[in-house]
Amino acid sequence: VADCTGHGVPGAFMSMLGVSFLNEICVDFSAETHPAQILEDMRRKVISTLKQTNNPAEQKDGMDMGVCILNLKTMKMQFAGANNGMYHVRGSVLTEYKPVRCPIGIYLKLKPFENRDVDIQHGDYVYMFSDGFADQFSHDNQKYTSRRLKELIVSINEKTKSASEQASLLNTALELWRGDNEQLDDILIGGYQIR
Repeated sequence: VADCTGHGVPGAFMSMLGVSFLNEICVDFSAETHPAQILEDMRRKVISTLKQTNNPAEQKDGMDMGVCILNLKTMKMQFAGANNGMYHVRGSVLTEYKPVRCPIGIYLKLKPFENRDVDIQHGDYVYMFSDGFADQFSHDNQKYTSRRLKELIVSINEKTKSASEQASLLNTALELWRGDNEQLDDILIGGYQIR
């Protein structure tokens, strides 16, 4: 799951670069490939292609991204995030996997990306997301917040296992929250059931 900086043409350009880079990186995918390595390779390609130098005057284009690699034979998953986290839900228990607070692109203090190991079981759910939902303001100017988003995901997960019904419940909650306010940012929530 990725969220590129910018809107309109600059955002579309970053999205196209991101998809292209990810395709190049994953051509050499093997059992030894780890999510943090993919994020590091993405960052290197973005910095090189955009010729980013950390000059304060230059545009800080890039993206936030979360990557999972799942092995259904061993029932192990690895996650790495660049400003985008992940929620793992088993029953009514949500475990949060926090990202490294650093984007894909140039940054004042570049931090190495880290792999997080996750034991999974059939029936578990995994959610990855951009910051758009949690940052949305309500009619009385309050942010939705990640705390509310976690509670909502657990609640809808207890109500239904259907992807379309979960999407509808997320959309309804967002519409009720924002009321007449404009949507501030792109919103992406990807949910996956381990089968």
